[in-house]
Amino acid sequence: MYAGRALSLGDCDAVGDGVVHRPDDRARGDGLPVVAGLANVYEATVQMRVVWAESGEVVHQDFTTATCGTGCWGTFEFTLDIPGLEQGQLIQVFWGSPEDGSDSDVVTYPVGPSGAPWDFFPDSEE
Repeated sequence: MYAGRALSLGDCDAVGDGVVHRPDDRARGDGLPVVAGLANVYEATVQMRVVWAESGEVVHQDFTTATCGTGCWGTFEFTLDIPGLEQGQLIQVFWGSPEDGSDSDVVTYPVGPSGAPWDFFPDSEE
């Protein structure tokens, strides 16, 4: 569920086997940005990191477990309570290949000019 409604595949940006959702509500009630979605990935493990666009330096990383995985679709959610989120950084959501650990189906959201919670969504009207 996201903001009181169930996610469906129609709500998502599909990328290979992993799916990342761009929520219409854009943030939780406390204003923290959320990346939530559906994933059908190995061991239900969805990873997220924040990197500097120019250098690729990782400034934050995290993972979560979808409610189902490896052959079934499950929901996942990251709340981006990250100090110093600012323009010039990228938020990347992906899953690790069981064969070699490489990043699979990476979806990237650039952080916008104000660093505001929803600036990184590509279709943001803010």
